[in-house]
Amino acid sequence: MSSRRLVLVGCAVVLGCGGASVTSNPGVSAFPRDVAAAAQALDSYQAATGTMMTSGDCTAAVNGYAGPMQGDLDRMMSGSGAMDDQMRSMGQASRADVTCGVQGMDDELQHHVQVACHDSDMAHNRDEASRHIAAIANGLQHMQMRAVEVSVGIGQMGPGMMDGGWRTWDGGMMSPDDHPMGCPGGPMMDGGMMPGGGLGPMMDGGTWDGGAGPMMDGGMGHMP
Repeated sequence: MSSRRLVLVGCAVVLGCGGASVTSNPGVSAFPRDVAAAAQALDSYQAATGTMMTSGDCTAAVNGYAGPMQGDLDRMMSGSGAMDDQMRSMGQASRADVTCGVQGMDDELQHHVQVACHDSDMAHNRDEASRHIAAIANGLQHMQMRAVEVSVGIGQMGPGMMDGGWRTWDGGMMSPDDHPMGCPGGPMMDGGMMPGGGLGPMMDGGTWDGGAGPMMDGGMGHMP
């Protein structure tokens, strides 16, 4: 199953349980719908970049994607504070990572818009699009997981949860104690981990050990 199909299935699951939310806060109630809209924008972008053959195709794909995704992220940011407050009220302050996670996705979008379609080799442009899609998909699924936790309550097995975790787009599992990019302990755009993360997954599927890691510009960086 493709990454984008899994993202949208997850959003449908969250929307299906939205009515059972433990809070009446409008920001919290709207959050799953905003995540679903962002996933649909990502789905469309993946379809467009999967078939692009020219720089014109690439530019058209980015232009058609960046605006809608930015709007979706802005709406998610509007409800992120309420989501984090709800996590804290449920006794899970360490999982109040929605605001920093949405900011991480916003930063990733800005970076992608700056570097997309700038390579004369279309294979490299497709690789950059795939990297971005994987990063945003990871962040969106984290937001889906938080929405389910808020909806059904901590410790409950909500829709999309398996053995206490959340199934990721690549078939793996995401722990509720994991953090998204943009947050301490979460993955970084350069493939490393934010300080405090320890051993953890990299966006390219490898594992970070706190040492040197590949940077997006092709160089090497040393994570603290």
